[in-house]
Formats: sequence, structure tokens, C-alpha cells
Amino acid sequence: MKYLHPYLYEIVHDLVQQRVADNKFPFVAIATDVKAKVLSDVSTALDEMVQECLLARSSNVNGIGLYRTLKEKEDENDNVQR
Repeated sequence: MKYLHPYLYEIVHDLVQQRVADNKFPFVAIATDVKAKVLSDVSTALDEMVQECLLARSSNVNGIGLYRTLKEKEDENDNVQR
């Protein structure tokens, strides 16, 4: 999963720099903060993909998001790395 390394490195770097700027010791990125940022970014990206009509979204009875690809977009997105 090396493709995630630069993304996660940037998150950790930014979180550490924020703690340094806020003078919050220790100057580390806390795992829960890293995961919260990743989840936020994933939600944002999924919302963008729905807006761009790359995905369709619905919810189950518990309010959990359900996503599916749109058949008419599948050929268009063959260049997306899986």
C-alpha cells in the first residue's frame, strides 16, 4: 500500500507542525487524529464523486451510506487504478 505513504506522511507532518505551532508537547501526531483526517478526506472524496456522477449514493435504514458505480460511467473510468 505504498501509494498511501506520501498521503499519510503529509497528514502526520501537518499534524506535528500544528502541535509545534500550538506549543502542544509532545510534538507527535496522535493515531486517532490521523485516522480522523483520513476519514474526513474519504467522506469528502466520496461526496465529490457523487456530485460528479461517478458514484450513486443511497442509505440503508440505519443511515449508513451505500455507494455503487454508475454503469454508464464504468467505461469512462477504466483508467482509474484499482
